[in-house]
Amino acid sequence: MPLLQDKVAIVTGAGRGIGRGVAKLMAQEGASVVVCDLGVNVDGTGADISVAQQVVNEIKEDGGNAVACTESVATMDGGEKIVQTAIDNFGKLDIVVTVAGILRDRMVFNMTEQEWDDVIAVHLKGTFTVVKHASILFRQQRSGRIITFSSTSGLYGNSGQANYGAAKDGIAGFTRVCARDLGRYGVTANSISPSASTRMTTSVPDEARALRSARGIADPLPDRWRARLGLADRSHALARIHQPSSMSDRAKARDRLVFDELLRVQLMLRSQRLEREARELGIAHDTGGGLVEAFHRHLPYALTGAQQRAMADIDADVATQRPMHRLLQGDVGSGKTLVALHTLLVAVQNAHQGALMAPTEVLAEQHYFALRDLLAGLNVPDDGRLGGKRPLRLCLLSGSASATQRREVLVQIAAGAADIVVGTHALLEESVSFRSLSVVVV
Repeated sequence: MPLLQDKVAIVTGAGRGIGRGVAKLMAQEGASVVVCDLGVNVDGTGADISVAQQVVNEIKEDGGNAVACTESVATMDGGEKIVQTAIDNFGKLDIVVTVAGILRDRMVFNMTEQEWDDVIAVHLKGTFTVVKHASILFRQQRSGRIITFSSTSGLYGNSGQANYGAAKDGIAGFTRVCARDLGRYGVTANSISPSASTRMTTSVPDEARALRSARGIADPLPDRWRARLGLADRSHALARIHQPSSMSDRAKARDRLVFDELLRVQLMLRSQRLEREARELGIAHDTGGGLVEAFHRHLPYALTGAQQRAMADIDADVATQRPMHRLLQGDVGSGKTLVALHTLLVAVQNAHQGALMAPTEVLAEQHYFALRDLLAGLNVPDDGRLGGKRPLRLCLLSGSASATQRREVLVQIAAGAADIVVGTHALLEESVSFRSLSVVVV
């Protein structure tokens, strides 16, 4: 069955270029299409009502179903009539695709108010007029698809296109808001930023093309790092991801764009960490106490080199007042739990508490019993006890504990009598109050 069988779609700007391609493809996939186009020139002047009808004829010759509409998207009345055309001819509406647009390119210091207004009216307002009236229907029927067209001119900026860029960036923002406003009603809204050679793109002045080509797109990655990592430059990647000359060309472009996304995430995380470290102080620990040394001697096996390096790195972190956020990565059975327990014991030997949180009660219980065996026989200093020491206390806190058991554990945690607490998300509840928590393992 065709993808859009029995669906009804409106496509604005469907007389030529991308809009024409969208309308014909939707018809091939089974949709009944309202082909909306005034047949104007690229700059919005003139009109030719035969343009939309020609596309309708082509669709029908291919066995599809379509009707022409020559209403203007630039007016509220026109947007309403376009939607009404779908209802009158096909009885319903499922999809709206807004492609209609014109160009009035000029450098911003030479651009007239009329050139600004005309482009905004067709692109931005023209998207609103159709989507606004379609959304009323979509909300009532609790279904619908809205697809708008943005542009790299708006997302990145092109010389000589202040009006067009503003409109296209506005459409992207408008679409995001529509997605939020209409999502609860089963309606989706998405925007496409295409790259294609059309009647509009070929009309861009040669001077503007030269300026854009010379300017390129800023690349945050220095040349030496790009060469070292074997990555394409950003301008090349953005161009080739849309118009690759080969599959390998496309793969290289994708690798660069994926790298950029990961780089942004890492830079954001690093920035947040530096900001947090600048305003927050952690607890400095003495990593040379006897408890950790006793634990290591108590082990029935030798630590691996990787475990020793991980413990040394963690010790260096917790010895300062800088808050530590560390990811410990390793295969199953590589000894990560032992490294975590070493860190928890550093907290305990400094008269603080440690917590280990597992995602499920089953895992929490497994960790509890494993740690209990590893910690058997270990003592911590206690001046209130005869002999000046007491057994290290390990507690389990989970949602399945009885009310009495839970109260007992909570009292021990609050009093500092529980040195290490193993639990589930129950550790995050407001009723859990540690006397002096300094290390958490998740």
